Amino acid sequence: MKKPGLFLGALGLGAALAYYMDPRRGAYRRSLVRNRLDHWTHVGRDTVRKTQRDVRNRLRGTLHQVRAAVGPHEIPADPVLVERVRARLGHAVSNPSAVDVGARDGRVTLDGEVLTHEVDDLLTAIRRVPGVRQIEDRLERHDMAGASPRLLHPGGRRPASAAWTPARRFATGAGGGALAAWALLGRGAGAKLLGAAGATLLARSMSNRPLRDIVGRGEPRRAVDLQKTIRIEAPIGDVWRLWSHLENLPSFMEHLAEVRRTGEDRYRWVARGPGGVEPSWDARVTHREENRLLAWESEPGSEVGTAGTVRFDPDGDGTRIHVRMTYNPPAGVAGHALARLFGADARTAMDADLARLKSLLEDGHTTTAGREIRLEDLWARVEREP
Repeated sequence: MKKPGLFLGALGLGAALAYYMDPRRGAYRRSLVRNRLDHWTHVGRDTVRKTQRDVRNRLRGTLHQVRAAVGPHEIPADPVLVERVRARLGHAVSNPSAVDVGARDGRVTLDGEVLTHEVDDLLTAIRRVPGVRQIEDRLERHDMAGASPRLLHPGGRRPASAAWTPARRFATGAGGGALAAWALLGRGAGAKLLGAAGATLLARSMSNRPLRDIVGRGEPRRAVDLQKTIRIEAPIGDVWRLWSHLENLPSFMEHLAEVRRTGEDRYRWVARGPGGVEPSWDARVTHREENRLLAWESEPGSEVGTAGTVRFDPDGDGTRIHVRMTYNPPAGVAGHALARLFGADARTAMDADLARLKSLLEDGHTTTAGREIRLEDLWARVEREP
């Protein structure tokens, strides 16, 4: 055959038409494609809006900095100074939410908790904030992240400093995409080298993570940080009772196949992965305060690096729970980005999991992984546990 490429293209087109025009499942498959296209259209529009807003804000910030440099030095209002300091926290410490900031007439007060080796960087960064005249340090120092439930990230791994702004992501992605496209038209080793560089820049822009995470090299990092708050019409004691027995988590978390207790506050976690793969890891409970807080962290060397906290607050007749989890997928950030492309990302999964938890506690039942889960059966199992 003189044109094998044409034949293979026609063969692929025919297979695709047969797949999507199948009388039994074709309509469902076409609807999935439409939904994904709609989703990415909305994502694209949202990205453009964020980029425009980021560029506009940066231009304003630059203008204000120039005015402040050439004009008289004034102490900003206390709320303004607090926000300026908060904006610097993510660049100086790995757990900015654990630091509480106050200000009065240029005097900044720092409360909360911080890792000991990050204190110098924090104080140096805040001294450089315009309007700061004095710092009152009331911080409680900890040598290890696990010593406090507010310190989830180990020191030296600062997610905020690794993330790029929308404007920078757009510029880098556009430049990388242009290089990759131009390299396709060229020949020789130079074009291939430029193409590889362009593809790398495009991947860095799309994932918004360091290159070492994308290629899967270097030290393992907690690549995904998830936070969610939900209110449940159930007494705080019932919500705590269900969560604190971690063996119950697979009853509403569909990605978990099993959580098995292996010792005092130690558990073996098994997840449902793609293609029947079931990654597993060991984790320990690092903090347990009845009806208030539960925190856990994976053991060193685990296949999946993860940590999480759940805070329980009474809210009238119900309970408001605040969930925060960080994890590093087995395939790294590139694997997480691929999962997002097919709609199986961790944020979507968490939303669905907490919706099932709400149904379980409010309605007494839910459906997880195709099977019905009844709350009364979970209570019976809790009663049998030691």
